[in-house]
Order: sequence, then C-alpha cells, then structure tokens
Amino acid sequence: MTSPPSTSFIPPSSTSIVAANIPSSTPSLVTSTHTFSIKLTSKNYLAWKTQFLPILNYQNLHEHIDGTSSLPPKTIVSPTVENLSIPNPEYKAWFQNDQLLLSWLFSSLNEEIFPCVIGLSTSQEVWTALAHSFGSVSQNCQLQRYIELQELKKNDLSISEYLHKAKSLSDELSAAGKSVSPAEFNAISYRNIGSD
Repeated sequence: MTSPPSTSFIPPSSTSIVAANIPSSTPSLVTSTHTFSIKLTSKNYLAWKTQFLPILNYQNLHEHIDGTSSLPPKTIVSPTVENLSIPNPEYKAWFQNDQLLLSWLFSSLNEEIFPCVIGLSTSQEVWTALAHSFGSVSQNCQLQRYIELQELKKNDLSISEYLHKAKSLSDELSAAGKSVSPAEFNAISYRNIGSD
C-alpha cells in the first residue's frame, strides 16, 4: 500500500509558500518554495504584481486569474452506467490548483489588504478585486504622481537613490496608463538634480 501524498503546510503568517504534491490522478504542480519579499500594500501594487507574475508563468496558472479556465462541473454522467452522476476528476484538479493559487495570493497580502478579499473564493475573484482596488489608478492619483515626479528633489539623496525614486514614480504612472517618455523623464530628472 502506498502512503498518501505529502503536503507541506506553512501558516498564512509566513511569507514562504510551498506547492503541495497533488495526487498523480490530477495535473500536478511542481513542488516549489517561494518567498514573497514584497507583500501587497495600498502603495506597491506594481511591484507586487511584478513579483507575482513569474509564479503564474512558472506554474502555468494564468488561466485561473484571466478567466479562460472556468470551474468544471462537480459531477459528470457516468460513461458506463446510465443516469448515474460521478465525481468529475477535472473539477478536483481545477479546484485544487485554484485553491493553491488562492492560498499563495492570500499569503502575499499585507494585513491591511485582507478586507478587500474577504468572502472571495476563487483566485480570479481575488486577482480581479486587487487589480480594481490598486491597479487602476484614478486621474487624481495619476495627477498626484505626476506632480510628485515633477517636484521630486535630490536634496540629501544620492544620484542613484534619486533616480530610483523617480523611476518608481514613472513606473507607477505607466502602470496607471500615463506613460512618461524617456525624453520627458530625463528632462525632469536633469532639471531636478541640477536645481540643488
């Protein structure tokens, strides 16, 4: 008799995740460990998303968050016995993968973000809620970031620190749909560095 597949459980408070060994009757996810160095807060959606996307790529789970993979029915009609419903193995595989991804999403959130996802039960629902809450920046917020970039002064920062802050603001603007061209970014940076 073979022993049941092992799973590793790490409490939600930990920043490390381990993919479980899913029974061989389902498409298995590769056992892996990942540490989220960046937990999602209300101010770092772009960095958090950038960190999370390689996990989706590596585990081939994009379809769970983009809606192209929908929940299969729990039961199917038996191919051998007329009018008999049997458990659908595709449902079990889909559900296990989605719940694993959901646990990864939850473990990558800062405590302040949890109210945005309470009551959501699929990874697509959580991903969509987070994108709507933090990914789509209002015009007022876009304007605020643009003004911050325009007014960012070097002060006591090193050139490298200043450019890092300026690039971060520029990236936030790009993610919000208001790109700053390289020429404009350079003009703002040179003007602000030179004004000290």
